[in-house]
Amino acid sequence: MSQNTLAYTPPVKTRKRRFRSMKTNKRITDIIAFVLLALGSVVMIVPFVWMLSTSFKMRGEEFVTMFIPYTWRWDTYARVWTEFNRFGGVGYLRALLNSFLYAVPPVIVGTIVSVLAAFAFAKIKFRGRKQMFVLMLLPLMIPFPAIMIPQFVLFSWLGWLRTPLTQIVPTMLGSVIVVFFVKQYYAHLPDSLIEAAKIDGCPYWKMFLIIGLPLAGPAMAAQALLWFIGRWNDFLGPFLFLQNPNWFTLPVVLGRYFQGSLIQADIPVLMAGSILSILPVVILFAIFQKAIIQSIMFSGMKE
Repeated sequence: MSQNTLAYTPPVKTRKRRFRSMKTNKRITDIIAFVLLALGSVVMIVPFVWMLSTSFKMRGEEFVTMFIPYTWRWDTYARVWTEFNRFGGVGYLRALLNSFLYAVPPVIVGTIVSVLAAFAFAKIKFRGRKQMFVLMLLPLMIPFPAIMIPQFVLFSWLGWLRTPLTQIVPTMLGSVIVVFFVKQYYAHLPDSLIEAAKIDGCPYWKMFLIIGLPLAGPAMAAQALLWFIGRWNDFLGPFLFLQNPNWFTLPVVLGRYFQGSLIQADIPVLMAGSILSILPVVILFAIFQKAIIQSIMFSGMKE
């Protein structure tokens, strides 16, 4: 038997048929994935569309029509600034400024502190580094409801419950989640950069400013934005730890408004206030979405 007989090559038509079959299967798979993602997008978008349309409805028509109002009311957003003063405990503008106070400066400082810790864990070899990193991750296993009472007792002992310090100081000390993700980002950077800097006599703080900080820019922006969204939308922490109404955040004021006006609830005003509350998050995400994508797609530098 010759070697040509053993090495069988399928005819050209058979290969074309197989290629078309694979192409058809891939197209069917893509269509199914697109349909499932489209359905998921609709499920996620419908509540926001209803919330936006309800903010333009007349009072009492919230559940009469689904999306398009029978009568459009255009002064709902102007009424937000006056209605929330009645039931929210503090004005809407003051609550908005409080939310910025708790979410922007502390997150910026806390992100820098977290990135410093991540750089140290990833690139500075010291005794007990792995054990310390594991101990730092252990609090992630504990849910917030399990520690909120001890935190409340601690803040009460410090005399912080009627001040904004309960929402500022812990955030400025950093985030374990940010440390974890940025450390994985730094792990892809070649150690030769650090060794070369050591040979040149560069101290660690200068390495961080020259090498670590610029290279971690996309990761820092992504993690800071995600942390900002979490802080901006936080309700339970400020609701428990802020005993002075003058320091209430926007989610707390929205909840108190709904609770205070439950009997005569003005749902369009509540929806308008909710729309205004998510605008900063949407704007920041639109600005930094490129940095988030770069952070996710970053695969590391090569030696």
